[in-house]
Amino acid sequence: MNKITGIFSANRIASRTFALGLVVYFSAMTLTASAQNDPFRAGDDQQELSPQQQEADAQELLKGVEKLVLSQQKRVAKEVIRKYPKSESAKIAELILEEYRRFDQLKEADEAAEAAWKNEVRNYWFVERNPVHNTSYFTLLEGTQLSPAQIINQAKTPVLYEMKGPSMPWNGPYRLRPNESHDFNYPVQIRFFSDQGVVVKHLAHGQTLQLNNNNTLHIK
Repeated sequence: MNKITGIFSANRIASRTFALGLVVYFSAMTLTASAQNDPFRAGDDQQELSPQQQEADAQELLKGVEKLVLSQQKRVAKEVIRKYPKSESAKIAELILEEYRRFDQLKEADEAAEAAWKNEVRNYWFVERNPVHNTSYFTLLEGTQLSPAQIINQAKTPVLYEMKGPSMPWNGPYRLRPNESHDFNYPVQIRFFSDQGVVVKHLAHGQTLQLNNNNTLHIK
């Protein structure tokens, strides 16, 4: 009887050990399959691709990126740089991300200046209870419209810029694609980055700012 009981006990232990082994095996298989299906995992095989092959794969990854929000676009751009560093798309993505980073630094200073200005305005009108408004300043008479100010991108890559109209804070950055233009129906300040640093241009009605490969930012 003891011998039979020992045999059954050994069989139960072996069955549990085998079942546990199956669980571990299938868990490992699931993790492996998940890793293979992860589109953002690092792959050594991409490093061995030619620049042309990397560019083709990068373009495939970038399909539909315009429909994503900005944070998602930045994430995809970083993945293109990481997975396909030899591609032309990676170089353009690196340039655009660098421009966004620089504009973020400018925006911190602008937001502090804007907050100080708003406080100053609030304090002023709190003391001056009876302000006088020149309402004719805001009247647009028919036939007085002027040609808009315009910014054109003649560079080979997209360019980021910020704009500031009269009594406005800086807005943007906006992305201007090659051979596209943006119009402004009021005097405007435009700022963008060149290899020498930030550039600020003042445009009046009818004036045009041309961005090209010589006056915009390059990643060296």
